[in-house]
Amino acid sequence: MKVEESKGLPEGLHQGTTTRLELRPAVDKNKKELGWKVYELFVRVDDKQVPFEPKYSLPATLNSSSKLGRTIVRFLGRELKVGEEIDMEKVLVGKKVSFLAEDDVTAKGTFSRIVEDSLKPLK
Repeated sequence: MKVEESKGLPEGLHQGTTTRLELRPAVDKNKKELGWKVYELFVRVDDKQVPFEPKYSLPATLNSSSKLGRTIVRFLGRELKVGEEIDMEKVLVGKKVSFLAEDDVTAKGTFSRIVEDSLKPLK
């Protein structure tokens, strides 16, 4: 097998399409469940050189000040109403988006990540 160059997501502004939303238990670095859940929103990047779909993690708490709430507000284009039911997949999946990517350097290596609050729907 031939060794290939690593094809990470370059830092900077990107565009793509949200493809799926998955709900999973939140875990710590040792894979121990933390007792709450996280949505992961996957994005297919328009740049065909990127062979993977980066994900945007959203703790599953929906209110006007949560990361998930701020994201929903950007996609709906309006404020949330207390007691309102939101169809997460309908609001978030299959949408053209822009976002900023940056490198996250960890003990396990350097990984691309979507910058918090940078994921925005394109009009």
